[in-house]
Amino acid sequence: MFITSKHKLQKSTLADHSKHHSRTRTTDIDLGYHTLLTSQSQSGSSVNSFNMTASLCSTPTKTACGSNTSTLTKYSCETVIAYFDKLTDELIIKIFNHLTANDLCFSCARVCRRWYYLTWTPSLWQTVVIKETTVNVDFALRSLFRLISREIYCREMIPSIREISIKQSNNQQIHQISLALPIECLNLNGCQNLTDKGLLLIARKCTELKHLYLRGCINITDLGLNEILTNCALVETLDLTAAFNVKLNTTRLPQIPPNLHRLNLSLCHYVDDYTLKIFTKLYGAQITHLYLRRCPLISDHFAKCLVTYCPSLREISLNDCPQLTDYFCYELSLKLGSHLRYISLAKCERITDAAIKQIGKYCSKLRYLNIRGCRLVSDEGIAAIARGAAARLKAIDMGKCNVTDEGLKALSDNCPNLRKISVRECTLVTDIGISLVAYYCRNLVQMNMSNCVNVTIDAYRYVKRFCKKCVIEHSNQ
Repeated sequence: MFITSKHKLQKSTLADHSKHHSRTRTTDIDLGYHTLLTSQSQSGSSVNSFNMTASLCSTPTKTACGSNTSTLTKYSCETVIAYFDKLTDELIIKIFNHLTANDLCFSCARVCRRWYYLTWTPSLWQTVVIKETTVNVDFALRSLFRLISREIYCREMIPSIREISIKQSNNQQIHQISLALPIECLNLNGCQNLTDKGLLLIARKCTELKHLYLRGCINITDLGLNEILTNCALVETLDLTAAFNVKLNTTRLPQIPPNLHRLNLSLCHYVDDYTLKIFTKLYGAQITHLYLRRCPLISDHFAKCLVTYCPSLREISLNDCPQLTDYFCYELSLKLGSHLRYISLAKCERITDAAIKQIGKYCSKLRYLNIRGCRLVSDEGIAAIARGAAARLKAIDMGKCNVTDEGLKALSDNCPNLRKISVRECTLVTDIGISLVAYYCRNLVQMNMSNCVNVTIDAYRYVKRFCKKCVIEHSNQ
């Protein structure tokens, strides 16, 4: 087929238009907490990807200058070298590894047929993020998994794996390998339309999944969660924050020893002591981080199960659990005190100085303590924490506690490496206590002294004088 000059003029016009559009288009920068890239580096890579796409779109095909038509333009006679055509697929895939999912789907996949197939290389999709969308998430996952797991493309890209599977595996294992996806991290935070059908699809396709984030997925239940825990045995992180319909009724035993390290069940109002007992007995051996914020049904009865089935626990958060008392803290610190680094008991109003003294006595490696809103905690408990944790303590939040300058003096004498402190709404704290902390803890980077009625602007100036890098939150005008 011969290409006429009219067609070439149309191609060049469309190419110029796409090039101009790519220069003026803004990029969507993902600055999530999980990324290690700065905003400048991310924006740079995103802009380069769009310019690269535009340049390839504007590259014409090989043109014969000796055409019979007389209206051939000068631009169509020039031959532009497409440098990317000289690169191998492996090199292009390595370049694509530095692009975001949006760049791959909406830019690279539209360049040419070759790039379209390279875009859906399974190794590029180890992390998938679908956040806060109103579309049918179940259908979106089904379409995405179908594109990544095309059997014909897998045979072309990774023949070695297929040959090994044919020699060493039976037909069932070959089928499982062809269907397994390389996705290791799946972020579906805010996808309210996600249902158990989507979780069932994830459980069947993503057997290598390690991190699953389902924050705010209000339509999932224990049925889908059981499928995930049964089939995705490599899961290390599971975030179920605000999954209101999850009760944690696990009825299936794990196929292999569980690998779960981080579990977040905050705002799961139906989770109680019994379901947590069964769950920790099955999956708690490797749990190091446990977050149970605003779970009102949790009580002291869970303490013995926690210390028995979660021996590797390092961080625990029990904010807004009104039924917890000093007994829970006593069991926790006595059995796991030597391992705990992070304890949060904010707004547990039944916690007293007795519990804080036990934490200070047995939790010698404590780095962070949050007792905000525990009004029954006074200077005695703070002094015990200061003597027990000593130089290891990095941050403490004692807002709305019954703390005075004596408690702050104990912290300044024993905790020189303190970096963050909050005395918000501690009405008994004065300029003297703030000055002592600022003078002896000069590594402070954050201090909150808002609504402290006895703290004046002089304390603010004193902190700025000795703690140069400290960010101060205050209510003084």
